[in-house]
Amino acid sequence: MNNLSYTIGVPIWGGITGTLANQTDLQDALDVASGGSTPYTAKSADYTLLTTDAQIECTANSFTITLPTAIGAVGKVYSIKNTGTGEISIDGTGIETIDDELIQTISQWSNIKILSNGANWIII
Repeated sequence: MNNLSYTIGVPIWGGITGTLANQTDLQDALDVASGGSTPYTAKSADYTLLTTDAQIECTANSFTITLPTAIGAVGKVYSIKNTGTGEISIDGTGIETIDDELIQTISQWSNIKILSNGANWIII
């Protein structure tokens, strides 16, 4: 698959340049550049993230958020916030890791931002 290259002129910052894997990433870049909204999802049970997800709020219970594959998703970021009283486990796909661990956990009021480096996930 060919990547899409883009440059977005933003008067305040002078522009944003990057490489995108697909049209969804292009829309995300345009939303950020224009000050648009971030896709938000609230969950209270096990959930596998979609490429269209961005900000996930875990509102109740202890459960697992499973990341999609990091392969082919360079630069994709997820932000996961736990506002519930349980503990949230974030699990990579298969043997993919998050900062060299198979699972990361967050407690109430914690937030984690995760970025794909194309092979695994890293906490940012």
